[in-house]
Amino acid sequence: MAMCTDTDTDSERPPNRIEIDFRSTCYEKIPLWKSWAAKGRVQEAINQLLFLEKQTRAHTSVPDVTARILVAIVQIYFEAKNWLALNEQILVLARKRSQPKEAVLKMVQECITFVDKIPDKANKMKLIETLSFVTEGKAYLKEETALLIRILNKINNEDEQNQIETPSVSDRSVPLNFMDPADIEIPKKRKILDRHSKEILFNLHKYFNGLKNKDMSSIYQTSAAKLTSDATGVPFSSVKKVIFESKRVLEEGKPFTSSKKLLVARKNKVNINDFDRAAIRQVIIDYYYEYYNEDKDFPIMTTLHESVKKKLNYPGSVATLRREVTRLGFQWKMTEGNSGILVEKHKIRFQRINFLTKIAEYRSQGRPIVFASEVYMDTSISSNPSTRGNGLIIVHAGGSEGFVPNALAMFETNDPVGTRPHYLSTEDFIKWIENDLMPNLKPKSVVVIDNVFYQNILEHPAPGPHACKQEMLDWLDFRNVVHSSSMLKPQLYQLILEHKKNFKEFKIDYILRKNNHSVLRLPQYHPELNPFKKTWLIIKQKMGKRTEWCKQGKNITKFVKSKINSIDVQEWKSACDQAVREERKYIGHEAAIDALTERLEKKVCDSSEESDADNDIIMGEAESDVEET
Repeated sequence: MAMCTDTDTDSERPPNRIEIDFRSTCYEKIPLWKSWAAKGRVQEAINQLLFLEKQTRAHTSVPDVTARILVAIVQIYFEAKNWLALNEQILVLARKRSQPKEAVLKMVQECITFVDKIPDKANKMKLIETLSFVTEGKAYLKEETALLIRILNKINNEDEQNQIETPSVSDRSVPLNFMDPADIEIPKKRKILDRHSKEILFNLHKYFNGLKNKDMSSIYQTSAAKLTSDATGVPFSSVKKVIFESKRVLEEGKPFTSSKKLLVARKNKVNINDFDRAAIRQVIIDYYYEYYNEDKDFPIMTTLHESVKKKLNYPGSVATLRREVTRLGFQWKMTEGNSGILVEKHKIRFQRINFLTKIAEYRSQGRPIVFASEVYMDTSISSNPSTRGNGLIIVHAGGSEGFVPNALAMFETNDPVGTRPHYLSTEDFIKWIENDLMPNLKPKSVVVIDNVFYQNILEHPAPGPHACKQEMLDWLDFRNVVHSSSMLKPQLYQLILEHKKNFKEFKIDYILRKNNHSVLRLPQYHPELNPFKKTWLIIKQKMGKRTEWCKQGKNITKFVKSKINSIDVQEWKSACDQAVREERKYIGHEAAIDALTERLEKKVCDSSEESDADNDIIMGEAESDVEET
């Protein structure tokens, strides 16, 4: 059985995505906007919900938040009896890019409850048609598809006018009655036809076109399955299988199964942790230093793969290594000679240089430095990762003098593994800072924290472009920014954009600064600079295999606490010394990297220059309270 894997909060998140916790916003705003709709301000409420939906879809990995918004939108339209807008919004929301499947599922389930509540049949059938279009071909909505089929069958059975009497096959005196094409109701739902469907349609066309010159009485002597096979060109045996399956479909109300073979995505068998990624970065930086002094060309990816495989015993392929290198913040730049240069992004390198400069300054001042971090520990008994859910989020802090006394906190979680990253909420982390960490810090301490989204919530966020005008004026007045009350909102917001960086302060920084402490954030993807990570590896070794700690049951917190307390000052000091050596190694290489990139800059084509503007995100009202450093 494999050992438990800890969730490194800053490595699970995509490097270019800003994570924002919208849960409190949803709990507060959605009831307010529903009250607007009840008072007749339907469009205003919908506009606010659609704006918030766009933000959650782009900046949160918690699908339940987006699901709440989608459900609120369809509920407002249903209560307003705006059936046309309801059907349109269902189609639009379900087809939006990056829309979470869980959110679409909740919306469809809510809309299905509307069917029995709609009084007239026309609107009821239109809603069923819309939902059928949304659920068609989606495996995660197969239960909803079956439920819609049962509802539709029930409606058809209750409507006696829809029952069609067909002539008996044995009654040769009854002629065939073909329907007038004008009487055929053509569904408005657009069908996506694949190659096989088009072939069947063409075969049907040829078959019925050929019947014009044949004796129609021969049709009575042929079985329906044989006629279907002749008309469609599908083998007779396949038609018989479909007819047999139709019995189950009619009895159970389930859709037909697809005969296509499901393509199962290949799982990545290469298990790479954050320290492995840090070692890969160090190999690349060593190349900078080596090739700068020896004046050689930079290696291509295959050469880099051979080097990483030799030095680190790397088990992955060249393609896997390329993905990891991109994840670390490196990108290839093409030169005029059509050769590649692996360049580290400015943002990542600036974070590292800023961290190295400030921590060296704090050490020269003799200030106590404390590293605060969190880890996730799976405590489930089940060996199946898909069913495991129980776990602990452990938060602690320490430095060269050992763990900070009485600063340990553990939070239980029961989210299934893989459903969402195991993060602390911003409120819990701030409470831990105020109640557990800060009272036990030495005067003028420096708290080093991870660079994750819930630690980067702003204390006084700037108003967004859709904020009230008075809120914009108050923000500018409080910060003594020159403006005029006669200015329009876009003009005021432009002033806010120009000055908000000068007044940016995070909540955690604000709380610690009031108590004469400082905050320093680790650069992204640099666990080797955090001795807490090294110390946690030692703790895991002392706890043994996962099967050992899972046997503890309700005593798991005591078990973990005892292993944490067994770490002595010498082990912490050793981890801190190792981090200092890594810092000095980076400092020694930065000058060489600077000189090398200065020399290579002339070779890089203008079209491959990194554009900082692409990474700039102008956040709206709902996302203006968090920023990524």
